[in-house]
Amino acid sequence: MLFALNKAALFNGLGWQDAMELAEKYGFDRLETWTFPDEEVRVVQALMQQDRMKLAGLCPDEFILNDPAKYEDYERALLHALDKLVLLDGTHIITQVGDDNGMPLEDQIKATTNGLRQIAPSMESKDKVLVVEPLNTHKEHPNAWLDGSDICADILIDVGSPYVKMLYDVYHMLHMGEDVYTQIAKHWDLIDYIHFAGFPLRNQDLQIGFDYRALLKWLKKEGFRGTIGFEMMPDEGITMDQTLSMLQELVSEI
Repeated sequence: MLFALNKAALFNGLGWQDAMELAEKYGFDRLETWTFPDEEVRVVQALMQQDRMKLAGLCPDEFILNDPAKYEDYERALLHALDKLVLLDGTHIITQVGDDNGMPLEDQIKATTNGLRQIAPSMESKDKVLVVEPLNTHKEHPNAWLDGSDICADILIDVGSPYVKMLYDVYHMLHMGEDVYTQIAKHWDLIDYIHFAGFPLRNQDLQIGFDYRALLKWLKKEGFRGTIGFEMMPDEGITMDQTLSMLQELVSEI
């Protein structure tokens, strides 16, 4: 099991160098982020080589996969993100698939499946993995059409590529009412990345609303070999050192 800290969510506006130094201070050697400005790539590449830090994942600038008319835009953004990932020696691109566009659900599923099939050879050519993330529609993403792991799994099975997998975000799927243990076990072979964040507030609290410590121990027991990304947004008044110390303690028990 690998562990990554989300630079955009956890480090409250810190630059990459400061974020890397804090991550290393608490024993972490991987960061993930959301979109990645072009002008930062070479700087971060040098910093990561110097500090032996790794990039676990980043996002493309475009997320629409459920509309065939948008394929070209999505593919352009995905390939641009893939170039950055290669330069930074990263492992995953994290993608969403678009808001509900009013088309019948089966048409959006078909379009997304075809789009992922189209991009899979590019991922394979660079030996990188694209992970598809279902979202919750109860809070942050009310218009997202892909809001459950079962539909995501059906799409990935149809795509049939080991380079296109699922990101199971525990916070999002708890808000959708999923039984996390059941769903992760059910889709075990398709899940390559898991996100942790406090439930229900997406904060640093990983035990009151949902016991992430128990989940982490279960994942280790079951032999999960993917990446765990910590994508929480600490409450006001909670310092980065407090959050990272808690995460260090959590990981050290595993």
